[in-house]
Amino acid sequence: MIAVLADDFTGAAELAGIAVRYGLRVSLCLGEVKPTTADVLVVSTDSRSMSDAKALAVTSTIVQQILLLQPRWMYKKTDSVLRGYVMQELQLQMQLCNQTQALLLPANPTLGRTIEQGKYLVNKVPVHEAGFAADPEFPRTSAGLADMLGVEEIPVLEVGEALSHAAVMLASAATMQDVHHWANAVPAGIALAGAGDFFTALLARTYQEQLSSVIQLQQPFLYVCGTAFPAAVSFVQQVALMHPASVVWLSFVANGTKPHPDCVQQLAFALQHVGKVIFAIDATQIPAGCTAAQLRSCMADAVAQLFARQYVAEMFIEGGSTATSILEALQLHELQPQQEWERGSVRMKSNDCFISVKPGSYVLPPIIQQLFVA
Repeated sequence: MIAVLADDFTGAAELAGIAVRYGLRVSLCLGEVKPTTADVLVVSTDSRSMSDAKALAVTSTIVQQILLLQPRWMYKKTDSVLRGYVMQELQLQMQLCNQTQALLLPANPTLGRTIEQGKYLVNKVPVHEAGFAADPEFPRTSAGLADMLGVEEIPVLEVGEALSHAAVMLASAATMQDVHHWANAVPAGIALAGAGDFFTALLARTYQEQLSSVIQLQQPFLYVCGTAFPAAVSFVQQVALMHPASVVWLSFVANGTKPHPDCVQQLAFALQHVGKVIFAIDATQIPAGCTAAQLRSCMADAVAQLFARQYVAEMFIEGGSTATSILEALQLHELQPQQEWERGSVRMKSNDCFISVKPGSYVLPPIIQQLFVA
């Protein structure tokens, strides 16, 4: 068995989708480890949305539970632009696994995210100038890798350079060929960490990609947009102008701690009469002092109330922490990955509902765009 530890749910789902692409049987768990006969066990800790102390405590518990299952190897899935407690969690995992070195490769060249000359670039633009400065919890204010990791320095290896004696090494990669180079260069026993491209290259050493099946969307269809990423916000605003009946904005009770009953009623009405709806946040209507965590809680509460009164055949969630909050509110702790929409978006099933997730910064699958703008 291969084990994957991810610090948010969309990251976990992304790697589950990659494993499905390679024909592997996958089990995806939230916040707890369950024995499995799957080829790949993916566990989401949601630690990125926690305090640093709680994140490390949760990581410690999950790693120790995974080790009891004796995986062949373990992969620490990090955010591609290094949001979260990347170094602290990786160093803790190394300690628990008795590993003295780690190779960290967060670049995703297939998505235009590269590490070149010691800088993190998104489509050749420094990461802090490419939309990630707006992240509410981990804004990227520099393209320097040490700054992004919150450390004074870190050795950055260029392609072809020998591994150093440092405990944690970060690998440069401008192309997928570079990523495959590192996947084939790492010695046995070293801790492996990074984003989706590195995991793909590691699987490709042993497995072959399989043909994917065509996805048929089910209705009533709920699309929950829980990200502040500019492209996602722009798309929702576009749909609201074109098809106002297909968008419901989160509204609050007076103190901003609970969703207003009206928005739940509006969601149910739209699903019954339109068959598809986007549930999103209007930044201009957020109560003063309302935190990102409170917004997620309100969205999750509203979705749970909706599911209690209205059948939802398919739900698509944008934003990892939002997805985790919603699945917790629905008391769903294990899902079965079915298909990969495209890179970063995976379709899973729980009971009689298809549930798909994607990171807020990834491109929305064209089939979803067409569903709402057609």
